[in-house]
Amino acid sequence: MASGDDSNLRCAVYIDGLNLYNSALRDSTSRWLDIRKFAETLAHPLELTKVMYVTGRLSPQESDDPESPKRQRTYLKALDVRGGVDVVAHNFVVATSPRVISRGKSWHDRTDPPLPTQIADELDQIDKRESKERRVMVRLPEEKMTDVALAVAMINDYHVGGAT
Repeated sequence: MASGDDSNLRCAVYIDGLNLYNSALRDSTSRWLDIRKFAETLAHPLELTKVMYVTGRLSPQESDDPESPKRQRTYLKALDVRGGVDVVAHNFVVATSPRVISRGKSWHDRTDPPLPTQIADELDQIDKRESKERRVMVRLPEEKMTDVALAVAMINDYHVGGAT
């Protein structure tokens, strides 16, 4: 590249879809990002040889918004129809695990949606009497295999030349 000629340099773009959405797109007006065009912008002036978009498939159980899985399916279909992007969708695993209930705040402030006032007041009184931390079982949806899929694809593409 010392000559300044980058016409034979190529690259691939690998995207973790949920990280992209949660960090940059969720609160923007551009949720329906054209991934291929985005990748081309990132790659310029290099030749773009591959775009891989890996995400976790949403379901109503993992979302506060029951419409989000439908929007995600529509978006993934649009990426497929547009072409030029390898889409890989994995599942979420919903584990149940004990977690310590936060202390120091009123139950009125800790829950969403708010608990009824009488119940929140009773729980606040219990907290004042007890010093032992309490745990509750919570559902923790976890995206599985996306990081592994991205890493394996990058290593494989490098070694077999699939993206170069």
